Amino acid sequence: MLLHTHSPATGERQCIAAAGANNPALRRDLALAPGAADRLRRAPLHSDAPGLAILAGLVGHQAPLRADLHQIRAAQAAITPSPLPGWTLVSVPLNQLPGAHTASDAEPRVAAAISVLTTEAAPVSTAPSSPGQRPYLCG
Repeated sequence: MLLHTHSPATGERQCIAAAGANNPALRRDLALAPGAADRLRRAPLHSDAPGLAILAGLVGHQAPLRADLHQIRAAQAAITPSPLPGWTLVSVPLNQLPGAHTASDAEPRVAAAISVLTTEAAPVSTAPSSPGQRPYLCG
C-alpha cells in the first residue's frame, strides 16, 4: 500500500509512505525493473492512478473536467498500469490527511491518494500510460 501526495511546485505526485513492501514477488519484480521504484516514488500527476486520483479532486466541483477525470471523480477510484511491469495500480483519493483541519464550509479537496499494487488483471482506465517508465519504494 502506498500513500501519495502532490507537490504544487513541481506538478508531481510523491510517495510519502509505503507498507507491505516485503512481498517477495514485489521485491523480485522491483529488482528486475531498474527505475520502476523511482517512478512509483515520484511521477507527473497525469501519468498513473495515484496522480489521476489526486488530479481529479484538485479542481473545484463546479469546474469542468476532462471525461477521464470526471469518471475517476465519480467512481472515487483510478486504475492504471504500474510503472512496474506486470503490476496494476488501484488508487482512491483521500480528502484530508489525518490530523489536518479545514474550515467546515470549505469544499473538500483531495490531499492524497492511497494506492495498492496488484498483479491481478484489472480493467484499465483510459488514462495515458507514462512513456519511459523508470529499486526502493517511498522514502
